[in-house]
Amino acid sequence: MKGLEVINERGSGLISFVDTYRKLTRIPPPEKKNIKVGQLLENIITLIRYEPLNNEVQIDWSLHPADLEISVDKKQISQVLINLLKNSLESLKDSLDGKINIKAGYNEEGRVQISVSDNGPGIPEELMDKIFVPFFTTKESGSGIGLSLSRQIMLLHGGRLKADSKPGIQTEFVLEF
Repeated sequence: MKGLEVINERGSGLISFVDTYRKLTRIPPPEKKNIKVGQLLENIITLIRYEPLNNEVQIDWSLHPADLEISVDKKQISQVLINLLKNSLESLKDSLDGKINIKAGYNEEGRVQISVSDNGPGIPEELMDKIFVPFFTTKESGSGIGLSLSRQIMLLHGGRLKADSKPGIQTEFVLEF
């Protein structure tokens, strides 16, 4: 009987792995449309406030110019932003003064960028080059595809996803379009 339980558990684990791998390798081409960044951020923040991890974390956002637009696949970019916000919330779950800051605007090269930063514990330097590797995770229940999937979506949009962390001070992810 124990042998069957082990086989069943192993089979379930393999099915989960295959499903996760499919998500990573079968991203449809983006269906780009012009969208207002302010509206996108408002919708995502409203959605993320219902996350169970969101206990007293302050979420602020700013946008300049106020009418900023980007041509993206709204569902895909929403998924990237939700993933980043969930990661931030998780990193702040034990923090008494957790803050997430989202900024959208133009960078020095005139490209639209959206940054998501938090004041959580940060990412150790020795892990920074691994965080975008598929299936790498430091979380007990993580699949390790969130950041690699997010980076892939940004590449499909002709953009990029960058990360910077100063442990104990700030971690920032930047979507550049």
